[in-house]
Amino acid sequence: MYVFELLLLNDVTTAEDWRRFVTVTGDHVKGIRPMDIVIAFEGGVVRYFVKSRHDLSALSQGLDGFLLRNIDKKDTELATSPHHSSKARLLRIPTGGNLLDLKERYKVKKGTDLSYVQINVQRFGSKYTSKLHTYFKIGTAVQQVNQQLALFPSHLLAVDYKANTTYLKKSSPKFVNIEKAMSLLLSDDTNALFSIDTFPYLPHDYFLNVTSYEFDKHSFIIGASGSGKSKLIQLFIDRLQRTALAMNYRVVVIDPHASLAEDLRHVQHSKIINFSEEGAQLFPEANSDISGATELTTTLFKSLLADQYNPSLERVLRFSLFVLFTSQAMSLDN
Repeated sequence: MYVFELLLLNDVTTAEDWRRFVTVTGDHVKGIRPMDIVIAFEGGVVRYFVKSRHDLSALSQGLDGFLLRNIDKKDTELATSPHHSSKARLLRIPTGGNLLDLKERYKVKKGTDLSYVQINVQRFGSKYTSKLHTYFKIGTAVQQVNQQLALFPSHLLAVDYKANTTYLKKSSPKFVNIEKAMSLLLSDDTNALFSIDTFPYLPHDYFLNVTSYEFDKHSFIIGASGSGKSKLIQLFIDRLQRTALAMNYRVVVIDPHASLAEDLRHVQHSKIINFSEEGAQLFPEANSDISGATELTTTLFKSLLADQYNPSLERVLRFSLFVLFTSQAMSLDN
């Protein structure tokens, strides 16, 4: 059984919208019972789910006014019908009302709370009928009411969340456009740095594999404090050194906060330099080619200083570097 969360994109969803949803979804699958529609009340939030024996992932973006997405594991229980202790024979549905009206009516008149609704959508030829299962909380007990309906009850699902301020629908999250990065993502999680929620572009999670990373391009990792930027860098280096690519690249990490030293100490052939406690000879054999070392270091400073670099600074820098290399005193301490 496949279970999806159904997100309503509009504040107003009409009976015609629901009939169109059932028709489009029903045309996608075969059988006399293409799906079940579940409405679960989570406090003041109304949640919608769809259950089907068929994978409806291909419809995730093809439903006007709706979005289907794979259910989060934490919501599995919410989408499951509750255990009931008794059954009632009759359900009085308010004329012209919807499920929210039904919930309010039973709460006020009977002191029971509608907590869960499941509509078994049934197909007979080109028409859709349904069986309605409603669950009411009565104290700690749950009472179930079943009712066969001649038609699909689209009017019960029609809702205007602008007018009804008592209940809220779960809002649809905003999604980052990842279409330009899709070429980097794979369905296989081997050597994966992390999984990517590709919804609504793809029905399932994809993975960023370290072997498919474009090392010849710049990357910029941004995030709030504590969001895991350093952990991502550690994970990246750790995954890299476990693949054949480890022989092709050398990694230099400049870490002003010293937050990665211990996490990267296990990396084979790694060396950690604490500049607050020790110096580092940038060119330990520079006395064999002082001119080359001076030229390379000058080029490095030119790149770092960018617009601040000028001819006067270059002359002072070249002279200073030449003296330091000649005296074999060139280190980051100096």
